[in-house]
Amino acid sequence: FEGTARIRDGAGNILSTTSFKANVDLPGHLQVGGSFEVLPGFLTVFTDVQWTMWSDTDTFGKASVVKTPGLLGPVNGLRLDYKADDTVSFRIGGEITPASLPGWAFRAGYWYDPSPFPDGTVDILTYSSDRHIFSLGAGLDMRNGGSGWKFDVSGQVVSYSDRHNDSLPVLDATSLGGLDAAGTVPLSDATGTEFDYGGYIWSIGATVSYSF
Repeated sequence: FEGTARIRDGAGNILSTTSFKANVDLPGHLQVGGSFEVLPGFLTVFTDVQWTMWSDTDTFGKASVVKTPGLLGPVNGLRLDYKADDTVSFRIGGEITPASLPGWAFRAGYWYDPSPFPDGTVDILTYSSDRHIFSLGAGLDMRNGGSGWKFDVSGQVVSYSDRHNDSLPVLDATSLGGLDAAGTVPLSDATGTEFDYGGYIWSIGATVSYSF
């Protein structure tokens, strides 16, 4: 990432401006899954396990420095280190296709996705906590000989586990638990604000397609 960084006071006046440059990795992952016809022609179960290698990424798992010459006086960089841990997530789902309702399919699924970030580094940029994701759906396939209409509807709720963090830095409006001033005392060691978060995200979706 490259761009311009600015520091403003409480009134919004710009106190300092500089360019910045940062390298941010996305984690690699290994995933294994399969499907099983528990009741042939009626019930199919799908499952997979994913290992995400957060600890091996720059910025998230390993420290990285954002170059900000002159932004904070003698400090020429900001050190980013979220100390992320590897995670193992699990998914399972099922699909029912009743013979009494030709073309219909009914689906349900669950996904457990643990947070990679410890309490001391999670912040307003990540807002990360363990997630439990539940989904329901249904579909109607009216295709005949490869052509025709297909309809699908789905609903999903994402449950974010409640999380309390009281080890954030003194920067109240920009609480950055993974941010340190490079070469100085880590901001995350300062006494500052705390916050609680968690809750739910609800979503619904629908698709309509026609094959020729």
